Amino acid sequence: NSRNYLLHPVPYHTENSFHKNEDLCREEIKKAVESFQENDHKLDTLADLCVRFHPGNTLGRALADYWQPEGYHSAIMKTLYEAQESGYMAADYLYWCAVRNPAIMPEVLSEVQNGGNYDLDFVARVYVTEAKLCGNHIPLIQNADEELKRRFWEREFFSFPKETTKWALDECRQYGTVHSYVHLLYSSYLEKVVSEEELYDYLDGVEGIAFLGQTRDTGFILGDLLEPVQKRLLAGDDDAKIMRVARIEIFFYSILSWDKMKCFRYHIQMHPDFYLLMVSYLYREDGSSGKEPAGQEEENLLQNFENLFGMALFCPGERNGVVRREDIFRWVDDFRKGLINLNRSRLFGHLLGRLLAYSPVGADGHSPCEAVRDIIEQYGDDVLMRSYRTAIVRKRGIYTVTGGEAELKIAQAYEENADALRIKYPRTAAIYDGLYEAYMAEYGEERERAEHDRG
Repeated sequence: NSRNYLLHPVPYHTENSFHKNEDLCREEIKKAVESFQENDHKLDTLADLCVRFHPGNTLGRALADYWQPEGYHSAIMKTLYEAQESGYMAADYLYWCAVRNPAIMPEVLSEVQNGGNYDLDFVARVYVTEAKLCGNHIPLIQNADEELKRRFWEREFFSFPKETTKWALDECRQYGTVHSYVHLLYSSYLEKVVSEEELYDYLDGVEGIAFLGQTRDTGFILGDLLEPVQKRLLAGDDDAKIMRVARIEIFFYSILSWDKMKCFRYHIQMHPDFYLLMVSYLYREDGSSGKEPAGQEEENLLQNFENLFGMALFCPGERNGVVRREDIFRWVDDFRKGLINLNRSRLFGHLLGRLLAYSPVGADGHSPCEAVRDIIEQYGDDVLMRSYRTAIVRKRGIYTVTGGEAELKIAQAYEENADALRIKYPRTAAIYDGLYEAYMAEYGEERERAEHDRG
């Protein structure tokens, strides 16, 4: 705010006070630069002071605006560069000089690359300045060596003009990072340079781009880019493309939330193959004591599978909130046979019960849905039923202590659910009887604790 730097600013309530104060501030800076030059003060000393007290200062712009004779001076940029390790002031100075005269950029690029002792990051920064100001032309970075291209495209990017956007996307895919690429693709999509129909092709292979780990918004942006692709694919029947996008979602599971992994969720809910793959890595064979990871790479793979397995909480056969009987029975049969082939059949009830707990409600308003009840009635041994109950309890998550009131309401709801299922689905009802008993016991403990606390 320029009013913070003025001894006598125009009062806030005055018309156009902001613009008037900006003008006054610029005039003061101009006078200060003129006085600085007239008194032949040392620029390197000023630059050092500015860095010491405010690294993000505007000295670079002030010199670009008011230093005489006007125009770009290589000595000034060099002084600012040497005063600050980050190169911020020097880059700022160059940018505002180039805004006034973009034609200086080829000469500046030659200067910083040939004997100026500028590091490669700063040279890449100069190329970025040129790219921002080159209009509809292909930026000069196209002619740079591969190391400079990598440093250039690793930066978070501004949008390019429509005429050069697709060139930029191709270059960024080759030399940039996932972070820079998805930012550029997202801006291109929002500006309608890249159409919804083209998004699949631009995302295909994105996991092959350098991925330097999670950033604050990369996952959010990638999820938004995937959404229209997922919607189009899941409305059709191209299983190959659905699986292709599912692989992208799996690769970036660490930055995508479970609800953003729609193609993977569809695939794993319709087919147990990937779930079986995770089980084969995470659980030992029947009768085996297991084995230690063979090395760091296998240990990393196991960690990724463990994290993804923990996220993968779903109801088999479910699609858009509905579980068709033929879909879930096919999934369960394939899962059972798969576990037998993996020599892990002991896990069937435990793992299936864990998943069935994520069933939607049935058409009659009771849980689980009718198709899941049929599965429980057919396969529901003690292990499956215990696993189902445990998963239901864990779904509650963190809760507020209410002296037993919440537990009583939950217990009553489970009792009502069990009574509604008892005649046609006795095994399923037994699960909810067990939940009723568990929560009634917890209700009694909470009431006793609350009364004891009250003294």
